[in-house]
Amino acid sequence: MVYDTPQNLAIPAGLSVLANPYAAPLDLNRPAESEWSGATAAVLPTLADNIWIWNPDKQPGGGYEVFFLHSSTHKWHRIDAPNLVASAAVLPVGGGAFYSARQPYVNPLPRPYPR
Repeated sequence: MVYDTPQNLAIPAGLSVLANPYAAPLDLNRPAESEWSGATAAVLPTLADNIWIWNPDKQPGGGYEVFFLHSSTHKWHRIDAPNLVASAAVLPVGGGAFYSARQPYVNPLPRPYPR
């Protein structure tokens, strides 16, 4: 099912699966930061929330891109380039990801396009 209204996602502590419920790609680093306000950000990936997004173009044969929420920018950074805001932190239409949260929170996840 594809939604058009903002979704309030209850994110539990620990590992969970989330998906893009919208009919457009979901850029996790878009200007609206409110959806990550309850997430745990840190300078080190081991202390922050992490997300694994499948990338079919990663060689050989696809693989996961891993990101963490950085406390200095409150944006997602790749764990292999921790000082740079990630440009590839995007959930495609119908795409899913694994999410590791340090604490539970509610993510308002506004739709990625104007109404």
